[in-house]
Amino acid sequence: MLSEKPWNFERLVRVIVAVLFFVSFFFLEFAFVQHVAGKQSLKEGSLGFVVLNSLGFHGSVLLATAIVLGLDHLSWSDAFGFSKRPIGHAVLLGLSTALVFLPAAMVLQDVSLRLLEHFHFSTPAEPAVAEFEKATTWASRAYLVFFAVVLAPIAEEMFFRGILYTAIKQFGYPRLALWGSAFIFAFIHLTLAIFVPLVLLSLVLIWLYEKTDNLLAPITAHAVFNGINVILMYYSDSLTESFRRLFPHLR
Repeated sequence: MLSEKPWNFERLVRVIVAVLFFVSFFFLEFAFVQHVAGKQSLKEGSLGFVVLNSLGFHGSVLLATAIVLGLDHLSWSDAFGFSKRPIGHAVLLGLSTALVFLPAAMVLQDVSLRLLEHFHFSTPAEPAVAEFEKATTWASRAYLVFFAVVLAPIAEEMFFRGILYTAIKQFGYPRLALWGSAFIFAFIHLTLAIFVPLVLLSLVLIWLYEKTDNLLAPITAHAVFNGINVILMYYSDSLTESFRRLFPHLR
């Protein structure tokens, strides 16, 4: 059961306002750097481009959270239960949950894609996947892997589960907290084909947070989920070919 956390409605509003401010600042900074350096110097897919382009929301969440906690003299452990023991149990539960959930998510995504195609909806790639495909250097690809497996899970879990879900629930609206945070989490990924799987993922991550009272559990699950998806994205063809060689009768 999730214990009381220092996320009331006032702090939630302050975090959201700070996030919006920093997002605006990041986009202005991105436009300014492109103007000064020139679009040729900051080409799409280059390391500088992907770093500046990726930190808009996630960097803003980390900055806003740090500032609000600092101003109120609150620790990260108090805010997100990082010191709740046993820590190893939270991490292992997050890891095992991600491995169990992934096949279900892949099936749901495939069903969603088929339904969208049946009703003639376009199914563009997720923006994050498009960024991987456009990355032109090993450095930019390595950064995107680090972003997907480390930065994104930390920032997204802090905001959606650690702050948004917790604050709304403690304000007296547990159902709104559950479904509202899940739908917003799925919506910001801007891809209809993975909307339902991401809603389900969000519910699983909330369950992990409630179960362990430690945000490390959903962070671990989110990181493993993203990491496996990155591996599949890069090596799906070679993995499929290896599987066919091992099991030729399943062709």
